Amino acid sequence: MITIIADPHNYKGDVPGVMQAASPRDYVAARQAIRRALDLDNSLTLHVTSHLLLHWLEDFNGYTGVDWKQIAPELDYRRIFGVDPPSLFAPEVLIAIDIATINKPPPGIEVDPVGWVLGERLHSVWGEPQVSEAHLSQLSAWAIRHGDTILPLLHPLVQYCLTQWAIAMPAYGALRAGSLAADATNLIRRAALRHYAVPWLQARGLQALPVAPLKLSGEIWGEALRDLGPAIEQYWREQRAEREPDQMWLQSALATMSGRSHAELRVIEDVMRRDPGLLDTTLVHKLRQTFGELPKAAATLDELESLVPPPQPAQPQKEWSDQQWLRWATEAYLPYFAWTVRSQQSRDAQATYASRYEDWLAKRYPDWLITVGAPLITSQFTLMRDLLAAQPDAVVVWLVADGLTWWQGRILRECCKHHGLHPQRYEPAVAMLPSVTSISKRALVTGMAITDEPQGTIAQAAHEKLARVGLRGFVSYHAHEVLEAVRSPAPPQCLIWLANELDRQAHERITFTDDSVVRAVLENFAQTLSRLRDLCLERGRPFHALIGSDHGSTLLPSTAPTRRVPPTAREVIDVWEDQSESPSSATTSARAAQVSDGRSLAIDGGEWHHLDRLRYQLPHDYLVPRGYAAVGRRPAGWTHGGLTPEETIVPLIHLAPEPLVVHNLQLTLDGQLQPQREGVLSLLLANPNPAPIDGLVVRVADLEPVTIERIAAQDRYETTIRFPARPINGTKLSLQWTLDGQVLGVAYHQQGEASIKVRRLQSGNSIDDLFG
Repeated sequence: MITIIADPHNYKGDVPGVMQAASPRDYVAARQAIRRALDLDNSLTLHVTSHLLLHWLEDFNGYTGVDWKQIAPELDYRRIFGVDPPSLFAPEVLIAIDIATINKPPPGIEVDPVGWVLGERLHSVWGEPQVSEAHLSQLSAWAIRHGDTILPLLHPLVQYCLTQWAIAMPAYGALRAGSLAADATNLIRRAALRHYAVPWLQARGLQALPVAPLKLSGEIWGEALRDLGPAIEQYWREQRAEREPDQMWLQSALATMSGRSHAELRVIEDVMRRDPGLLDTTLVHKLRQTFGELPKAAATLDELESLVPPPQPAQPQKEWSDQQWLRWATEAYLPYFAWTVRSQQSRDAQATYASRYEDWLAKRYPDWLITVGAPLITSQFTLMRDLLAAQPDAVVVWLVADGLTWWQGRILRECCKHHGLHPQRYEPAVAMLPSVTSISKRALVTGMAITDEPQGTIAQAAHEKLARVGLRGFVSYHAHEVLEAVRSPAPPQCLIWLANELDRQAHERITFTDDSVVRAVLENFAQTLSRLRDLCLERGRPFHALIGSDHGSTLLPSTAPTRRVPPTAREVIDVWEDQSESPSSATTSARAAQVSDGRSLAIDGGEWHHLDRLRYQLPHDYLVPRGYAAVGRRPAGWTHGGLTPEETIVPLIHLAPEPLVVHNLQLTLDGQLQPQREGVLSLLLANPNPAPIDGLVVRVADLEPVTIERIAAQDRYETTIRFPARPINGTKLSLQWTLDGQVLGVAYHQQGEASIKVRRLQSGNSIDDLFG
């Protein structure tokens, strides 16, 4: 094939690897080359830029075997937009944007050619027909990273758009095509630092800029403010030098700070560590509000919160429901336990609370084994099956993080949110007893209690169970193998990732297990899950991530006693598996013993919990020391196997690529009232959401508020409200009501109105009933 590129204006310039014909002197050579290519059936591309030469070669236009390509960008522009190009679209600009390959606008839709072209070549944000706060935010975020990459030839087009947009919203006028990245950076800085002192802003060229209502990600805010970090720290050093920080200084500082700069957080952290007495729960809450969206600020905020002594937990009550016990453990006991261990306080009070929980758990646990909906970790297997039953084409990645504690689960949840994985469920569950890996993890991944002597590895048991329930499964101990399985042409429906790193780290630590090393492990989990999500979505597969744990862990006090194993028992051999075929390593548990002959067992009930094989659905009888005692030698690091809250309560997490859509609760307020008579109203609340509503406060008019601890996912709650005797006019009474609670840690509010019938007929001896 012979191609003649007819380019009389030389729009393309020198085309490498192509024969050039730029003057009439090239006529003979060009015709000879064409003739030779035709005779030998060779390929030839000839780039002709001479008007006269093109005229002499015109006989080849339409000749068989010759492809004549006319380069005329203005014709392409007319083909796309239906009009001649305006002066902004000079020939060199049309060539630079490769106008011939621009997509045509949809039929019947009028577009601005400048915005359309920039939207095609730079980013869709340039093609937006209308300006808004959201558009300015998107444009600023794009410009801070890509503004410097725009070709100078396109600057007039870019400036045209900015000028047009500035007519509708003056903040766009702060952006200039020639310095777009720097201008966007300063616009973002001005928005973030709006409350800083005027002289400081003037010195950095920010004061004259408009304060734009930007909504940006934490990464973009941080990127814009990063280079100002030293100046921001110096600003606050000078503020501290003028006045010794106290509560009023802190309140003023937090009202001034952007909450988008790590330099600001370092200042606050330094103040708090110099004077921990300034910290209280109210200030910690304010710090989380201010810096909550700052990337990687969670570790610092958690450390500051750990300096605040939590309130003393209430004494648990035997008549509490399961949910009340778990709520007490996660919201009152575990924060108190964490503070006690961190600050090396006396463990006596904390141990007393743990003992109350142990006694409750040892008594309550056998009933759960025969109860549907019990708060055991085995419920996560059921959730996995339900997800795949609802979406057979979905991929469920199930991260089984050995030893993931309740507090580590909170950190991991935030890491995942930072990577765009949103909680759909986050709830406490109880490990299988005893809380050792060989029992509890096997039960978790198979969804059932382990009543027979385990055969094979846990990975083998998980794979066999998936096959038995008809699911295409994959089980691995290694993240890269899970990634490869998802990349395969036909990914499994359920991939179980057995991760042991957290448990290994815990056994080696003597400090609280939320330090930088632990956080790095959790961050790696979140990053890998986000990569798996992306792979699934690229293939059009719905994605779900489940995160579960087989047990938590505890740190025994340095004064913890040791228990001698009875003659008819032996220490439990707990296995770490790092591969599917055979156990990799084993160690003895410091918190459990296996009974070989339960009939002749003689123990002190004040020292041991006896987990009977039949009652606790186990392959053997087990002994677990009461309180904080060790079996055999006391371990140096964290351990597990016992019945304390920190060893047995773990998080069960369900994540998805989209935030949970919270639907309104269905509230029914019913009853019949009479004037001047006390009445009773029935209240029915239905939660249609797949997540529980916690700490719900129901306020009906001026009546006594009703506090509901939790309405479980897709559950109902009924109660009554007393209505005092008072005058009532009319035959109906309208009552305003509000609901306030939390869904997965996020505030929830709903309001409405109920209409109650009023009975006005006489029903007693008083004629007053007729008139109220």
